[in-house]
Amino acid sequence: MRLISEKMTLTFVSYGVADSFHDCFCCLRRAGSQLWFALPLLISCGMSAVEAGGAEPANSISIEILFEHPRHGHAELSPNAKLLATTARIGDRMRLIVLDLETSKPKTVAAFGDADVAWFTWINDRRLVFNLRDQASPLGDQPGQGLFAVDADGEQLRELMPTFKKQQNSAAFVRIYHGADYLQRIRGTDDILIVKEESGKKGQAVMRMNTRTGRESSQVFGIAGDIVDASADSAGQLRAVVSVDGEGHALVWHRPGENAKWSQVARFANLYAADNWRPIGFSSDGKTMWVSAHLARDLTAIYPFDLERNQLGEMAISHPSADVDGGLHFDPDSGELLGVTVRADKPQANWFSPEWDRAQTSIDAA
Repeated sequence: MRLISEKMTLTFVSYGVADSFHDCFCCLRRAGSQLWFALPLLISCGMSAVEAGGAEPANSISIEILFEHPRHGHAELSPNAKLLATTARIGDRMRLIVLDLETSKPKTVAAFGDADVAWFTWINDRRLVFNLRDQASPLGDQPGQGLFAVDADGEQLRELMPTFKKQQNSAAFVRIYHGADYLQRIRGTDDILIVKEESGKKGQAVMRMNTRTGRESSQVFGIAGDIVDASADSAGQLRAVVSVDGEGHALVWHRPGENAKWSQVARFANLYAADNWRPIGFSSDGKTMWVSAHLARDLTAIYPFDLERNQLGEMAISHPSADVDGGLHFDPDSGELLGVTVRADKPQANWFSPEWDRAQTSIDAA
């Protein structure tokens, strides 16, 4: 590990591609010879491939264009690097588009007349999950994001959690809202981990859900207190949660695998205690838990926690002027820690592997 440099990277972050760059790059790395073919395509798609109409010269941009809603969102490759998904505004709404990289044919796989596709991610080579928003409405009138899944060909659309607006309009509505946030895909399946919340109820529930049937099962049996945070490994196994007990103590729980029992590995006076830390990832061998903490610093940094000794190690990753409280990038197959993105004044991608660092340098220079 090394101190993260101040070097600014990812020159195309303004086009919304940066947040999904590491997912795309993981795919490209496994695609081998497709690497340099797909990267320019990815960048061009993020900038203008699905944009309706041509760009106007800079000296003729009107004030309406400057303040209009975006015409496209981020782009993300499927794990096998054969398909590229993105969001694009067609008519008045953002739609989810999938582009076949072999045929260059795009297909709309999700579109709504009263909502926009806001966010999405691939959960395997065949299926995506996404949520919604309404770009035409103010923040207070948003429908509530919901959670949905669809195949890459547009088939098998499944509502996993209805929007707040739909819940409110339901005849069964009793002034209790239910929400679900995506946490992690589970490798080799159509299942995902989700975090569920209920209005008026403390804490969260972490569930494993099948995106085709909607069937779900709790992953947090045996946890004391109200759950406030959760962390999974690169394979999608829930490995750590943070809860708050009746006296306000923050408790950190860990388990080595899905079917193992939970054990408490740390206890703090409260969530904001000076010695408090929270889990953000795991090493490929499962013996180290990466945690984020202040620990007598103004800025958060990342530390290793030895799960066999229940012992916190020395600071491993830090930044001189920004918090490092997440942004770790892992190889989706091996679980190897590849790098970290820091959200300073601009997002900075830093890679620990010389191979990845060289690729990043080439992209920055493009």
